[in-house]
Amino acid sequence: MKKQLLIFGCLTTTLLYGTEAPTGIYSYSTMINNTVINLTKGPISSINDKVSIVCVGKNQQQKLRSYNFKNIHNSSHDRSHTLYEKDKQDESASDDDTYKLFTYSPENSKKLIHPPHIIKMNNVVINIDEPCIVKETYWDEKDSEVILNGFSYQYPKTKDSQPHTNTTTKIACYNITYREATAMTQALKCLGVSYDNALKTSKLMLNKKKIHNSSIALQNLSTETGIPRHKASPIAVKAIVEFIKNNPTDYNRIELFVSKHSEFQQYKTLLEQNRDNK
Repeated sequence: MKKQLLIFGCLTTTLLYGTEAPTGIYSYSTMINNTVINLTKGPISSINDKVSIVCVGKNQQQKLRSYNFKNIHNSSHDRSHTLYEKDKQDESASDDDTYKLFTYSPENSKKLIHPPHIIKMNNVVINIDEPCIVKETYWDEKDSEVILNGFSYQYPKTKDSQPHTNTTTKIACYNITYREATAMTQALKCLGVSYDNALKTSKLMLNKKKIHNSSIALQNLSTETGIPRHKASPIAVKAIVEFIKNNPTDYNRIELFVSKHSEFQQYKTLLEQNRDNK
């Protein structure tokens, strides 16, 4: 009887969450326009040496490098072979999708309890610009305490710079600050651009290295820097699918990595819909 109950429990878990490897990593695979898309719930470091290039969020990595959250958004794409990942004890439960904004100020920074893991990757790792929304704070002199003052998103305004060469470049000249509902609206618009930039920038680098039959691993952007996962997932899948349809020969394989059960299920549903509508 106990054996029958155990088997029933295992089958129930499988039906609820999908196929799970013995290591606790969920995976799903599909194909859109001859590009294989593999979805994994687990750390992106597990793909080491199995793709041409790895792409992660710059703000997310900066948060781990400095042990606190810092709102950095500039136009360069950092390249290295180093990847920073949270210690498991600092990760929330995989089914915890509670929306938590980051709070940052010199007086009251968001700190991790345990040092992040520093992983040396065999692949090139690109740190891509990603939107980040923070809780603004200010110091109340009267009551001598830090006061939360709503959330904001800073977007770098750019202008054309025309040097003596024939090329035209974009340079950041000042930041536009969006607040409250407008902050989220603008950040979501920029998130799709971030995924498109990640795919384009990575492909340009691979072309320079004359790497063909290229593959890329993409981390879920902005989900650790203020954008709710259920809002970020549709934008991520839409941007990736549109890129594939517009550039069908750029990548033969795209590896997507997410952190939560519900996020995995949402990605899977969206990918299935796009596969069926191709």
